[in-house]
Amino acid sequence: LIFGISILFKSERTNLDIINDGIIAGELQQSEDIMFVTDESSKSYNVNIDIKLDKDGNAEITQKNNISEKLDIKTKAKNLNSLIGPYGKRTTLTLSDGTKIWVNSGSVIEFPSQFSGDRRDVFLSSGEIYIEVAENIEKPFYLNTSEYKIRVYGTAFNVSSYNNSKSTVALVEGEVSLIKQGE
Repeated sequence: LIFGISILFKSERTNLDIINDGIIAGELQQSEDIMFVTDESSKSYNVNIDIKLDKDGNAEITQKNNISEKLDIKTKAKNLNSLIGPYGKRTTLTLSDGTKIWVNSGSVIEFPSQFSGDRRDVFLSSGEIYIEVAENIEKPFYLNTSEYKIRVYGTAFNVSSYNNSKSTVALVEGEVSLIKQGE
């Protein structure tokens, strides 16, 4: 009975992973634009962009082309926003706590506009990022991938977690601890 239940849960999880992988891969391959998705809107940009979130949940977006344009997008604190960087495009993201993330092409990252509660969680669904975490002893920072939950101790590191390949973490400075997802 236990064996049968474990196979059932494993197969359901595998099917869900396949569905999510298909959606992410399809979005990355179909679009040539960077997409910034909030609870209330979705914006796309055909050039590399910088996104800066302030402490009030506003996003300031600067396009990297000949004409610099800044847009303010209101976001909700409790909901996750998504940044989808298609192949061939890169962007930078500054979170409301001052953490700076360089998002490589072919990446999908989810993050809140503001961190609430006793910890800061960001989710790398697929792709590669370099991150410099703003230190805050009262609110530990966690980066979640499909394989690991990475606890960060005010540091700089690179994470690669593309679909269908092993996740890697390269520490540049400071300290991290890896916790296998599901443990």
